[in-house]
Amino acid sequence: MLLTSKPEYEANIFAAELLAKDSDVISLIQEQRDFWHIAAEINIEPNFLALKFRNMNMRGIDLSCNIEPDCNILSNVEVSVINEYEAI
Repeated sequence: MLLTSKPEYEANIFAAELLAKDSDVISLIQEQRDFWHIAAEINIEPNFLALKFRNMNMRGIDLSCNIEPDCNILSNVEVSVINEYEAI
């Protein structure tokens, strides 16, 4: 994992927690959904979901995820949103 800065990493964790509820993730895992289907179902950027999985693991909820999150997520999302806005 590329660590950019502690404040950015913490902001990404906060965003991941805000965007996905533990109960939704657990429910989809119990329905045998894979990582990519969970991201699509919750409508969350996969890097945020990878951070969510990692954070849930750190809190003792045993999930397996070998997806390595990009810690520059918010910067990349911001550029994407600006580009979409300018296209309108």
